[in-house]
Amino acid sequence: MTAPLAILQARTSSRRLPGKALLDFHGLPLAVIAAKRAGNKGARVIVATSEDASDDALAETLKRHGVNMIRGPLDNVLERFLIAVGDIPDAAPVIRLTADNILPDGALIAEVLADFEAQELDYITTTDPASGLPYGCAVEITRAGHLREAAAQAQTEYDREHVTPFICRNYDVGVFTRHADVKFSHLRTTIDCLDDFNALHGATPPDQDLTYLPWQEWVSHLRISSAAPLGACAVRDMVLGTAQLGMAYGIAPRGRPSEVESLAMLRRAITEGVSHLDTARAYGNSEALIGRLMSQGWAGRTGIVTKLSPLDELTPQSARAEVEARAEVSLLQSQLALGVGKLDTVLLHRAAHLNAWDGAAFDVLRQWRDDGRVRRIGISVQSPRELDMALSHDEIDHVQLPCNILDHRWDAAAERLRAIRRVRELTVHVRSALLQGLLTTNDPSLWRRAHSEDARLITDWLARQAVDFRREGAVDLCLAWARGLDWADGVLVGCDSLVQLQETTRFFTKPALSQSEVAALAAQRPELDPRSLDPARWRPEPVSEKPE
Repeated sequence: MTAPLAILQARTSSRRLPGKALLDFHGLPLAVIAAKRAGNKGARVIVATSEDASDDALAETLKRHGVNMIRGPLDNVLERFLIAVGDIPDAAPVIRLTADNILPDGALIAEVLADFEAQELDYITTTDPASGLPYGCAVEITRAGHLREAAAQAQTEYDREHVTPFICRNYDVGVFTRHADVKFSHLRTTIDCLDDFNALHGATPPDQDLTYLPWQEWVSHLRISSAAPLGACAVRDMVLGTAQLGMAYGIAPRGRPSEVESLAMLRRAITEGVSHLDTARAYGNSEALIGRLMSQGWAGRTGIVTKLSPLDELTPQSARAEVEARAEVSLLQSQLALGVGKLDTVLLHRAAHLNAWDGAAFDVLRQWRDDGRVRRIGISVQSPRELDMALSHDEIDHVQLPCNILDHRWDAAAERLRAIRRVRELTVHVRSALLQGLLTTNDPSLWRRAHSEDARLITDWLARQAVDFRREGAVDLCLAWARGLDWADGVLVGCDSLVQLQETTRFFTKPALSQSEVAALAAQRPELDPRSLDPARWRPEPVSEKPE
């Protein structure tokens, strides 16, 4: 029987971690470990590197370790695969691996290949979360003929760099699910940046022959390491608000965390699997902190929502040209602070700016999206009336609104949101699920600032419902309720310390409330003064008198 062909792409000119293929990992270069593990059950492994001078050292290293290789164009990985494939039959399976994913071993590859052949597939992958495998335990298998077709048809740099996109667009995609029950998809084993390298290096058991260490055993060590997610699943419905990282925020702010702690919080949030980081031009140095982390190799691992400047320097009479210039400057400043050429999602910070100045500010957002400089645009609203205004614009991709367990104002709007989301893509993030921290406190002075003279009525009700719905307390209850809203994609929560973040993410790993539970709570919640639901209308904090 002919040994299956595994092609492992590798280069040293990685943008995020240059030279990583040659990094020493417990005694061997990464590319050598990846190749030897892939071949430890008999697969024929060929490393496909480039003929560029930057890969001469890699080629010499592979030769020294007895690893087969070919060299081809630096910027056309697909062409390198064709060189490695040679003249094998079109129907022959070809396994695609990468040198920065060193966990796949011969046993895993054999299992994926068996499913591929048994199901007579055109393509199979372990990279889908449904596989249950960690991100970075990546094995793809296709047919040699499909690679030849892809090379002949490839029109973009993306197709030529990533090898299989053409195949995935034109053939059915199979997902390897034999190990789906291990539920490790929230773990990360790829080596994309220095933090990834250090995390996997630290989780690797000492004095092991990494050529033969079973992938399951390696993952079990990673699972209990300090770099691993604390929860048993990713917190995909959590959005980390970063206002607290750049400014004092909330009804009882505790002070900004240090820059070191702020960066640790961002790393932890991404590690736990938050869907987005939420920031704004108005949030102090929040954007800059996020940009600093992204520059360290964390880019692309989570969405980033930012907001246009509040444009406070403008007046209702400001000329359109000035509005457009201010909006352009805000967007450029966000690009610079975040260190990106294309912004992920940008919202109008104030809903009034949707139509103010004859729509000039929103027109700038639309133009940036049309020009490919912003992926999605949207709006932050304060009230159902503002939401109705926003939903009349089909160009809006993203809405952020304040809603909490005591807020009855959104009940009528919920059905319209559901109806729109059935016919077009619209992301909805709920913020202020804890009413800027008010729902977490029993301090009557804070409640009085929010126009609630009888705090016990509210706090006692929250405590009773937490018990009745088997929740740990008011915070758990309020977050579970917001997460249970079927018209929302994520719940935005801010944290002012790493400890608080870890506790919050733990709540997000628990099941959300069901639709019937959400409705039951909504039906019996106490009525709040409308001013209590709008932090902009709260009484200012009393100013302490300074001693003379």
